[in-house]
Amino acid sequence: MKRIRILCYFFLLFSFLSISLFYCTQFSKSNEVIISGSIQTADGKTANIANVELTHISQELRPSLKTVCTDNNGKYEIRISEAGMYSLLFSSPQHELTAVPIVIEERNIGDEISLDITLPVLNYKSSFDSILIFVPDTVDTEIKFKKMQKQPDGTFIYEVNTSSDSIFYFLRGVIENDRFSYGIIADKFICKNSGYYISYLYNRNGKIKIVFDPARIIKAQDEDLPEIKFDKDHSYLYSYFEMTEEFNRLSNKKRKEGKDKNYCVEWGKIIQSSGKPCLQKPPNVQMLVLHNGSTKEVLTEEALKWGDYDLNIPGNGFYGIELGNFQNPKIKTGDSFKVIFTFPEIGERGAADGIITELPDPRGINKDITMTKRQFPTAPENVSIILSKNLASVEIKWDFLSQYTYSVYRRTYDTPGRYDLIAENLRLGKYVDSKLNPDENYGYIVFAKTSQGDFSSYSVEVGNLEELDYLKQKMVNGETKDIRQFAAMQIGIQIISGFRTSAVFTETIYKVVPPSSPYWAVKPHLFDYFMNEMDKDKKERLRNELLAKNPDRVVKAFVLTGMMKDADKDNDPNKLRTLYEKLKTNYADFNIFYVKHYLEKFNPDKRIKAGNLVPDFELKLMDSEQVVSNKSLLGKYYLVDFWAVWCGPCVGEMPKLHQAYEKFKDKNFTMISISLDRKPEDVQKFQKDKWKMPWMNVFVEGETKEKVIEDFEVRGIPKPILIGPDGVILVEGGALRSETLENTLTKYVH
Repeated sequence: MKRIRILCYFFLLFSFLSISLFYCTQFSKSNEVIISGSIQTADGKTANIANVELTHISQELRPSLKTVCTDNNGKYEIRISEAGMYSLLFSSPQHELTAVPIVIEERNIGDEISLDITLPVLNYKSSFDSILIFVPDTVDTEIKFKKMQKQPDGTFIYEVNTSSDSIFYFLRGVIENDRFSYGIIADKFICKNSGYYISYLYNRNGKIKIVFDPARIIKAQDEDLPEIKFDKDHSYLYSYFEMTEEFNRLSNKKRKEGKDKNYCVEWGKIIQSSGKPCLQKPPNVQMLVLHNGSTKEVLTEEALKWGDYDLNIPGNGFYGIELGNFQNPKIKTGDSFKVIFTFPEIGERGAADGIITELPDPRGINKDITMTKRQFPTAPENVSIILSKNLASVEIKWDFLSQYTYSVYRRTYDTPGRYDLIAENLRLGKYVDSKLNPDENYGYIVFAKTSQGDFSSYSVEVGNLEELDYLKQKMVNGETKDIRQFAAMQIGIQIISGFRTSAVFTETIYKVVPPSSPYWAVKPHLFDYFMNEMDKDKKERLRNELLAKNPDRVVKAFVLTGMMKDADKDNDPNKLRTLYEKLKTNYADFNIFYVKHYLEKFNPDKRIKAGNLVPDFELKLMDSEQVVSNKSLLGKYYLVDFWAVWCGPCVGEMPKLHQAYEKFKDKNFTMISISLDRKPEDVQKFQKDKWKMPWMNVFVEGETKEKVIEDFEVRGIPKPILIGPDGVILVEGGALRSETLENTLTKYVH
């Protein structure tokens, strides 16, 4: 019996310990998600130097939440304590930064997720003729690159005499698009944000030899990288990564490098028939360019400019396009061109003709366009495609109107904005394209034309593997609600980035992704962006619904900042203070620039606000010995505007600033523009070529610049401030910008 009792005691003790261990395990698991795995390099080896950074899924929200390094076996472990939308950023020397979206729901808390990844190698050049090196003496030294010496064996060498214990260096000329790069040979690598490494070499004898050896560049065993693998229970998370990767693959267009012999940018102002600058951008307006009067090949506003993907119609009253995009035939000196600019919604069109007189032409050709009211056909509607089962042909269809003939243009996806004519004078609503290259993806647009030769604007583009079509399909037919909402957010990101689409509307996005959805976290300011055209009451209702129902604090903070901007624009200080207190009380803990910026900008206790005296200042005018100060301006109304040539929103304000100056300059009113540019020549060139700015202009630099920025609390530009005759600030900020500027001046300037 005694033995039995002892066995029972042991059994009870074992049961108690087992139950305790079970509950302890469950308790510890309930607090966080553990993501772990291994990182491999492109050549299939262990990444013994690699970093994993956890960020909010909208990676623009810095700083990172946490960063971990791999051990010597390429293993990592990172812990997440709250449900939410995240990205894991994987990096290793010689490899591209790879972002993996991670969606953690409440049901995942306590999970252990396995995630292994093989990283893609950096986009190194295929051959190396000249390599530049920068070795800083201090962190703040001026950046000056020097040429490395090429050796007979194909390596490049640069020697540094130094007494420092170590040096670090950067290279140019080893990565495509001439990006800065770290060296591939180093005694140690230190990872900075966004997966960028700094290469360090130790000083051993007073002289350091820096070598770039192309033979030591990692070669990928598999070109189809990155490759990621989740464990079986969490394999559904791969869908988010797969969607972003497929979109990136479809939109991976070839970029031009440098200024070749065909480099020539045609640019100018766009003026509407009302005399106002055209501040619209795609998808509201269109640009079409012809070469030597031919319609066999055309350029649209999506064709490259400056050899890169800057918007050709930025919405600030200007346009620009690189004529070198023409290929069949290429442009040459003496060729003519014609730019046709259309605003379909209001029925306006204008054109500019010109001759190419110099190639390459680093200055570009300046041609302004004034639109007039015109009668022209509407663009073909309901354009769609059907791909044949054997992938040998594509049928393009559209709504047919008997009074028109139709033309169909086609482009490949590595030629954005450049289309070739493949059919014209069609008298039906369809066309079959059977001349397909199986290795290419195509996009199609359609024009309507009258018997008099007037043609429409072009239709929305459709394609058999067009990147936005891919996302639209996922948004409508995605396997789960989560996938559909994630796809809708990806579409939204492309829309605000300038991609042209008329098939996706604001209402569709809201139906798929309601205000309560956590997927607004993918791009927090999308919610407010899509409400720009809504009436005030509907906007307010949707915002309040989001603040009440959305689970993501970052999204709520961004919506509050949007409401604060509107309250500032409406000059409603009471509402602005209420919203400020909400942001400060609930979200001041965010170490996010966007939130911190608006907490500073709209701080009701700041010095630069209505009712306070303007700070003392005394500044020398540009191109003059005259000095202007707060004392010399007593008795006048004046607008102080901080700006810079490189600031797009600042340049976008120029039309309204000029209109306001002309209207109020004879009413005891003047203006001072204070430039924060790098050099005064930038301002002088801007005033000569673009906007005259016929008021007082100041350029500040050095200690004067630092003082005026601090005194006027300049945290961002443009920053306009209206001061009254007694030197007291009347209003500042949004009420003095764009469409509200003239109304505000009318209210205050008497």
